[in-house]
Amino acid sequence: MRRLAFWALVLTVLFLALSSGAPLLYRLFYALIALPIIGYAMALLGVRRLEGRVRRLTPYLQVGEPVEQEVTFQNNAWWPRVLLEVEHHTNPPETGGWVVSLWPYRATTWQSKSLLQRRGVYTYGKLTVTSRDPLGLFSRRITIGDEQSVLVYPATVDIPAFHVPSGQSWGEGMASGRNNLPSSIVSGVRDYVSGDSYRRIHWRSTARRAKLMVKEFEPEPAGPSHEVWVLLDLWEGVQAGKGTESTVEYGVTIAASVAKRYLEMGRSVGLYSWGERRELIQPRPGSAQFGRIMEKLAIVQAGSEGPLNDAMPEATEQVLPGSSAVLISSANPTDISSAARILANHRIVVVPIYLDAASFGGRPSANGALVELTALGIESYVIHKGDEIERTLDSRTRRPLASLPQLSWVNK
Repeated sequence: MRRLAFWALVLTVLFLALSSGAPLLYRLFYALIALPIIGYAMALLGVRRLEGRVRRLTPYLQVGEPVEQEVTFQNNAWWPRVLLEVEHHTNPPETGGWVVSLWPYRATTWQSKSLLQRRGVYTYGKLTVTSRDPLGLFSRRITIGDEQSVLVYPATVDIPAFHVPSGQSWGEGMASGRNNLPSSIVSGVRDYVSGDSYRRIHWRSTARRAKLMVKEFEPEPAGPSHEVWVLLDLWEGVQAGKGTESTVEYGVTIAASVAKRYLEMGRSVGLYSWGERRELIQPRPGSAQFGRIMEKLAIVQAGSEGPLNDAMPEATEQVLPGSSAVLISSANPTDISSAARILANHRIVVVPIYLDAASFGGRPSANGALVELTALGIESYVIHKGDEIERTLDSRTRRPLASLPQLSWVNK
């Protein structure tokens, strides 16, 4: 529209100049003709010899936390840049951009901050630069910078009052945290201190850091009773909701939170989930195990791997008798009750967490089947859309669930 108006003005001035023969109108016509030529050159030169890069300042990315990035923009030419529009392209996309002016051979740096709202692969680093002429008739656009990617881990919440009973098996305990006793699980290295055995020196780290470094060990598992399994049902047939307010995201957050709690307690934690594909992480203790579980939970999605009861045969093959299991599912409570009984029959202590799909906009379920779990002595939890997970999974408080009046049991 702006271009049409400009060229209409040029033609009008030309017509008046030809009609009147006035020298002033001819000069005005020539000036108007020169403007787009100059503007095109400005737009073209505005995107030449530019350099830009993005550096991530936040090392660990997690849903609900901010990510800080530093953007550096440099003019490598002898002419100045005026009012360049700079956009940073990310996926998931972020809103916002900047207007930058630079003197010759100068650089500018600024920081941006945004809130991470989705787990998975986060890409960043590419900058789109747009140069326009003063009249807005022409524009040129280029993309600079290198695309980078990093994994965004799911959100976790602190659930200090959530309780999973230990199974009954051999080896009822294990020292938590790192120790100096030899084991097959090396958790890291630390500085040598007087009294450390020379057999524990990590020679590669010693050579790299030019000082003595010794290995730290994770304690060995004490047996099945020490293991906590997280069983996450992501079959697409029972999921409901969209985005962060969905049974999938609630389930992933709960799974990550349970894993974090029991790994911090020194327990061995394993993960078995089914959705797009079946994912299995054997139980182990330590911070490295938490990283493995979080990496897996960052990318799992709902899929067609089959309903809850179809996954139970493999689950009972992997989860040893005497272990504990947290079953997270939005399946029909009848199926959850059936799966819990199957696990209990294999001498697995199970704690079901039911995600109420109806509260997420899904199909209402018959909730009465969950009453059977209480009768069997199995503690159960129900999560609704909008619930505070840390409060709902608090085993110290008991309160009736008003939204499920059919249930005779109460949430712990």
